[in-house]
Amino acid sequence: IAVTQNGLTVQTIAFGALANQPYGSAPFPVSATATAGLAVSFASTTPACTVSGATVTLVSAGTCTIQATQAGNANYAAATPVSQSFQVTAASQTIAFGALANQPYGSAPFPVGATASSGLAVSFASTTRAVCTVSGATVTLAAGGTCTIQATQAGNANYAAATPVNQTFQVTPASQTITFGVLANQPLGTSPFPVSATASSGLAVSFASTTPSVCTVSSATVTLVAAGTCTIQARQAGNANYAAATPVNQSFQVQRSQTITFGALSNRAFGSAPFTVSATASSGLAVSFASTTSAVCTTSGATVTLVAAGTCTIQATQAGNSNYAAATPVNRSFQVTPKSQTIAFGALSNRAFGSAPFTVSATASSGLAVSFASTTSAVCTTSGATVTLVAAGTCTIQATQAGNANWTAATPVNQSFQVTPASQTITFGALSKRAFGSAPFTVSATASSGLAVSFASTTSAVCTTSGATVTLAAAGTCTIQATQAGNANYAAATPVSQSFQVTPASQTITFGALSNRAFGSAPFAVAATASSGLAVSFNSQTTKVCGVSGTTVTLLATGACTIQATQAGNANWAAATPVNQSFQVTQGSQTITFGALSNQTLGTPPFTVSATASSGFAVSFASATTAVCTVSGSTVTLVAAGTCTIKATQPGNANWAAATPVNQSFQVK
Repeated sequence: IAVTQNGLTVQTIAFGALANQPYGSAPFPVSATATAGLAVSFASTTPACTVSGATVTLVSAGTCTIQATQAGNANYAAATPVSQSFQVTAASQTIAFGALANQPYGSAPFPVGATASSGLAVSFASTTRAVCTVSGATVTLAAGGTCTIQATQAGNANYAAATPVNQTFQVTPASQTITFGVLANQPLGTSPFPVSATASSGLAVSFASTTPSVCTVSSATVTLVAAGTCTIQARQAGNANYAAATPVNQSFQVQRSQTITFGALSNRAFGSAPFTVSATASSGLAVSFASTTSAVCTTSGATVTLVAAGTCTIQATQAGNSNYAAATPVNRSFQVTPKSQTIAFGALSNRAFGSAPFTVSATASSGLAVSFASTTSAVCTTSGATVTLVAAGTCTIQATQAGNANWTAATPVNQSFQVTPASQTITFGALSKRAFGSAPFTVSATASSGLAVSFASTTSAVCTTSGATVTLAAAGTCTIQATQAGNANYAAATPVSQSFQVTPASQTITFGALSNRAFGSAPFAVAATASSGLAVSFNSQTTKVCGVSGTTVTLLATGACTIQATQAGNANWAAATPVNQSFQVTQGSQTITFGALSNQTLGTPPFTVSATASSGFAVSFASATTAVCTVSGSTVTLVAAGTCTIKATQPGNANWAAATPVNQSFQVK
């Protein structure tokens, strides 16, 4: 019968016991079942293991507890969790430690290596400390014998201690060598003397004579017994750590003494030919020669060569042989005295002033360098062997050689030559043509001498010069001559002339605008100026409207009046472009002069009236009161009593505007 809880069926989990596992075992599955048939979930409740799905992974040694759960669903209540525990035991481990090769005593410390199956670090120790020691993984050899190195791994929480592993090797005796230097030959009768040698092992070396009839050894002291070959043997017998060294022999000669006879040497002058010297040895052996003053003399065999003045010392030596010790050297000295010298300095050719610096040469019989100096520095100077010309005149160069330790000073030698005045040329470039009236301008030219060039006009009517400034005087051909008169160092240059054309200058007319004028205005003057300063002429281009006489304009009719200003030019000035100015001549105004009229008596015969117009034109008359009076021409006829008004008019024409009418009235009684 199913048990229910809150309306859900109760379920249980069946989860069997788990076996213990050693640390390091591979992940493994677990299983459990729920009475509901639903899938069971697993989780670790201890840090010694983890669960992913149903797979358990061991993390460390200790107790591993796995809990099985089933959370239920709509039909089943959650099952009571079930836990199963097991032990994760420490894993065993092993050490891999390879065999060690034998080592000779004295070998440098060396490393050893081993691995534990756990991956933990392996430790090393010597179990034969008298033969070898270990620091970390480095083995140091202490003595010959058997060296045993033990490798251990102590384990930890997860791994049991590994079984120690020993490796043994032999420390064999080291080889050693003897260093025993060459022994010098010794004359018979020399006091006992020590010898020395060293063994690479540092052990003490012993000595023995293998030729006791010539020499003996006591400890390290050699005693000479007779002339001949002495052989000393150096030995080192070895010990527990070092094998015996190979003996080393050194031999030397025990020799008889000898003396040298070497006569005095005479003084010689420097430059003397090489010569031979001679000396004898009491042994009959050949004597050798060498200079101890190689800066003064040298030797080749028995031949002496002089190198410099001073004290020359020749040393005679005899090096001995197997029977004779080297003889005491004998020195002989003599003086090498300085030698006289002469200078060869050839004649010098004359040169023109301005010539490039040049070199001179001279030789001294000594082969020493010759020096040069000018004794006429105002004419020429020297720098080393280079002569520079300064001025015309006589140049004297002195050659000297001051000598040195080997050569006396040479007698100076002079050579003279003439520095003649140099020719010079003028470079004067072509001149461009210029218009008359151009501003004064400068010209330039150069003389090859570098002296200043002078200028003069050979056509003063056209142009003049002041210094290097040219002023144009008129149109025509201007010729400028460049000259350079020379000086003490330079002859006068050939004059050079350059010509150019002075062309007539252009000119312009300044003619101001003219104001409009009314016809009838009085004649008036016009004015204009030419840039040349020449007088300007005027003419009318509209002679029906206006006329010109000189500079006076007279108005002739209304309309546009055009006045033209001209300047015809001359030899220096080209004709100016004419300039026109126009203005309007407007109608003139006019007025009527009409005097007052006297009163008249009715019945008075007709009478004439008169008036004038300022234009000079005829005035017309009309009655403004025809009931009282009438006008015919200039005749007035009285008709009735009353006020008679007469109007005077002038209608004008093309040149004159109509005049304002003027009325005059009078009484008819």
